[in-house]
Amino acid sequence: MWIVSKGENDVTLEMLLRDLKGYTIQATVMTDDIVKWKDELTPGNTYYMRNFKVGDNDAQYKMTPHKFRLTFVGATRVNAVEIPGIPKTHFYFKDFEEISNGKFHTDMLVDTIGVVNSIGKTVIATTTRKANIAFTIKDLRDKELDCTLWDTLSEQFFNGYNQQSNNGPVVIILRHVRIREAQGQYPLQLTNVWNGTKILFDPSIPEIENFRRSLPNDNIYPSQNITFSNSTQFYTQSYGGSQYNSDETFMNHAHVLSLGAMKKLKKETYCVTVVTTSHIRVSNGGWFFYGCHDGENDCSLKCEGSELPFVCRKSHFTTDPLIKYKLDVEVYDGDDTAKFVFWDSTLNELVGLNAKTLLDHEKKNGYGDPQEYPRHFDALMERKFAIRVKWQVGWGGMGSVLMCKDSPELIAKIQEQLPIAESACKDIRSIDSIEEEHCGISESPTIQVFTQDDIDQFSRLDDGIMSTPNVSGSAENDISPSSQKTPAKRTASKEQPADSLNVDSQASSTRSGKLIKKEKI
Repeated sequence: MWIVSKGENDVTLEMLLRDLKGYTIQATVMTDDIVKWKDELTPGNTYYMRNFKVGDNDAQYKMTPHKFRLTFVGATRVNAVEIPGIPKTHFYFKDFEEISNGKFHTDMLVDTIGVVNSIGKTVIATTTRKANIAFTIKDLRDKELDCTLWDTLSEQFFNGYNQQSNNGPVVIILRHVRIREAQGQYPLQLTNVWNGTKILFDPSIPEIENFRRSLPNDNIYPSQNITFSNSTQFYTQSYGGSQYNSDETFMNHAHVLSLGAMKKLKKETYCVTVVTTSHIRVSNGGWFFYGCHDGENDCSLKCEGSELPFVCRKSHFTTDPLIKYKLDVEVYDGDDTAKFVFWDSTLNELVGLNAKTLLDHEKKNGYGDPQEYPRHFDALMERKFAIRVKWQVGWGGMGSVLMCKDSPELIAKIQEQLPIAESACKDIRSIDSIEEEHCGISESPTIQVFTQDDIDQFSRLDDGIMSTPNVSGSAENDISPSSQKTPAKRTASKEQPADSLNVDSQASSTRSGKLIKKEKI
């Protein structure tokens, strides 16, 4: 039984239920009922349960091969009763040779048992880096598999291994681990998922006990303790939990997809991906908009007017509109490109100024037109980000950015989970079954390249001619999306002082995209 959290809030209580025949099914308690059921249910006890809601077992990563899963509802009833004969443990051990031969499903979590054969690279946690450890395990037929455990699981491995290593070979059970296909320099390996993976060292577990008895007597396994130079190389439990939950919020209920796979989605989907920003895509609305702020209604829709008071489409009038970011950016991943829309939720932090402060700064320097893009945005271009995005399939496809991080560790973690080994592949023959549920094959739209003459002609056109349907963001919505014009350069008469903007060595927002270089993780 385990809790899935989002930030500091508990989202669901998850558990695995087993019957007399040893069949296991996953069950979920929703947010409002967690407090009630968390205290009533105890792992290892037996219960008579009825009145569940039954649904398909369609999770991104499946804990059991069962076709269905259960959800607790208001009518669910549970009584504690003694039911002898229900097995306390039941593992779905995956054969090492089958894994090595590719006979597995990437969305099905598996159980494995083996003896720790070698311990490789360890990465110690810092404020910007997650702890992880690489090691190998062997089965009784001498088949070996690589493993990498992250975050708190790596600390559990250290502690468990050090407790057992003086007692001979260390046999472990890895429960609910993901099989990650070989990608570039990374071999086929087992790794933990965000929730539910467990490591078992207890030598009294029958499966571990039987495995140890079956080990060849002439084999030599590592027996020394893993030691560290100081005791602060891991986060404390409370600090580690906070760091974990931050990334859990980032990943929660989102599909990890490459940009190319995302562009094939057939319906609105929350996704997590890694992309590089290329350049600003000039929109009819510019880089900011006026948001509704009438003092009575909780409304942040775009409001318009030639003079105050402005009015939004819900007929709210405001004399003190909010100034909010809305920046259309071209992003790329290999040869795939798309438009991502950045809002206040990310740009306030990335730019270091809110939209109102930046606009006031621009006005002091003789600007203020939403079509005059501040040079502050140049520093955001040609940077690789991990991005949580709400992908919208209409109008050629575009993404509304919900969260954005440039943590190398998070980027590496997401890239490990991408179903395509090389995101720059042009010929994608198959994608993860998660994607197949949502994807359809369609040709990507051709990106039109405009000359300066084209830009000059566009600038004389009425905005109404260039308008396209609106993008709906998570908090800021109904804002005009961009055309594919390139930002016009500032005129010489309005050249902004570089020292006032602190833009030394910043990249130009008009640069074209380039291929991503491989980085060492």
